[in-house]
Amino acid sequence: MDHRNDDREDYRCPFNKCQKQFKNPKRLSDHKRRYHIISENYICEYCGYRTRMHCNFIVHRRQHTGEKPYCCEICGLSFASKYQLTTHKDTHTLHRQYLCDECNMSFKQKKTLLHHKSLHMQKAKHICHLCNASFKQSSGLSQHKRSHKAQIQRSTSIITIIKK
Repeated sequence: MDHRNDDREDYRCPFNKCQKQFKNPKRLSDHKRRYHIISENYICEYCGYRTRMHCNFIVHRRQHTGEKPYCCEICGLSFASKYQLTTHKDTHTLHRQYLCDECNMSFKQKKTLLHHKSLHMQKAKHICHLCNASFKQSSGLSQHKRSHKAQIQRSTSIITIIKK
């Protein structure tokens, strides 16, 4: 009867200066392919993008071919990767499970909350040259500038009516 400890890492990477050890030959093989065997690069014939991971290569190529095999059963939108579909499905839920601990705003996706939280820490660096209003993101300043444009158009319309 074999009483080997399953936690032993008997499979050592043979490459110089790499001290990694693995529990089974599959993990060792994956490690060698990812980090040491450069000849197995996948190269995109459209743009030259290179990767060692076949799955990354397939998803990348879909940007060029337009292939989107993962379809949302709720709205019918299609995506190039399963991850993109999974992330998209969050948009269909009404439940906003990610809550900002500073302002209590809630979000459907964790990444949106993380982006939002970073805004609490930023200094407003986008400043309107017309009224000195400041914004943390350039998109906020752009939206604000449109309000100035609308005001200018309204006042121009009023001047035109008065001149007649």
